[in-house]
Amino acid sequence: MTSLRRSGLPALLAVPLVAAALLAGACSGSGASEPTSGPTSPPAEAPTRIGTTPGLYEYRTAGLVAVLDFDEDGRTATLEVQNGTGRDLGEPFVYVLDARDGHQIDGRIPDAAPIPDGGRATFTVRFPPELEVDQIGLAILVLGGDNYGAFVPR
Repeated sequence: MTSLRRSGLPALLAVPLVAAALLAGACSGSGASEPTSGPTSPPAEAPTRIGTTPGLYEYRTAGLVAVLDFDEDGRTATLEVQNGTGRDLGEPFVYVLDARDGHQIDGRIPDAAPIPDGGRATFTVRFPPELEVDQIGLAILVLGGDNYGAFVPR
């Protein structure tokens, strides 16, 4: 048996190989304990609602701002629209998709009217009793028959 002292080459190779093996073991998580300092986070839970205010949604893009605010009963909402798009917009329509099964629930806007460029309008949107505000998956804005897309919970 030859010792590592006789030949310098095996000794030079042995040190980096041992160091690499120790580092690989430390990085793999085997035998490593959880850190004891630093920020901790609570266990992840499925959110019950996205957004900060239940029943309040906003749509904002290219000069158009629309806010949909549901009353406590969830059957009525106020739709406020500010039109800074540079063109007139058609009558508004709002529908929601139920988060449980994705079915569409249409809102009815009895006083729907076009919104001129630079104008601001407020509408009342009525929903059927089947709507549960805490089960809204998406709220969608339609203007003049053009689907503008989803509101964002606010």
